[in-house]
Amino acid sequence: MTKPAHRLPSRSALGLFLSSCLVAVPLLASCGGDDGGPQARECKTVAPVEGVTKLTVTGKNLAFDNECFDIQPGPVEFTFINADSGVSHNFHVSGPGGINARTDLERGETTQTLSLELVEPGRYDFVCDPHATMEGQLNVADPTATSTTTAG
Repeated sequence: MTKPAHRLPSRSALGLFLSSCLVAVPLLASCGGDDGGPQARECKTVAPVEGVTKLTVTGKNLAFDNECFDIQPGPVEFTFINADSGVSHNFHVSGPGGINARTDLERGETTQTLSLELVEPGRYDFVCDPHATMEGQLNVADPTATSTTTAG
C-alpha cells in the first residue's frame, strides 16, 4: 500500500499567510486602548468648603464613578457609597505621611464616611481592597508652590 504524499502549501498561499501575519500583529498589538494610568485620568478639582474638602465616591458595577481628584491639603471627608447590591466593597486610602485608612468591607447597598487629614502634598491612592480594578488617586497640592495667576 502506498501512503498518500503530504502536500506543502504553495508558495503563493504561504506568502499570503505570512503577509497577513505581518499586517495583523502590529494592529493587534495596538488594540486595548488606554490602560487607565494616571496620565489618562481627568481629575476633578474640589475646593474645601468651610475648611473641609468633601468628596463622594460611588462604587458600582465594580468601578468607582470618580477616579481622580485634585484637592488642597487639610481635612478631607470621604463619603463612600456602595451601590452594588449584594457585592462587598470598601474604600481604602494610602499615601504620603503614612496614611493608610479604610472603611469597613460591607455588602451593598451602604454608605460610609471616612475622615482624614491629608496635609502632606503628593499623590494618594484609593482602592477597593477585594477588587483591584477599582482604583483612583488624590493629588494634594503643594501650598508653597507659586501660582501663575496674578491679581488684577
